[in-house]
Amino acid sequence: MLISDRDDMIVKAMSWALRRLGTVDPEAARSFVDRHKEQLASLIVREVGRKLETGRKDGRRARAQSAKETPDKSKTRQFD
Repeated sequence: MLISDRDDMIVKAMSWALRRLGTVDPEAARSFVDRHKEQLASLIVREVGRKLETGRKDGRRARAQSAKETPDKSKTRQFD
């Protein structure tokens, strides 16, 4: 079964699929990872866990856009 396969492409595909499932049905993704944690590649467990925790693959929390990053509309040219 693919669950215990360690081929890089299989691991990437399973990680992607479970991260995607986590956006639609986080409880199903979490349940699957918990049930099969011993068989899954550690990369899958780590990336899916991060995605479920933070909403991002890299684990960094999304920053709120600061006033510095927001363009000043008075300085943008508008064409009529």
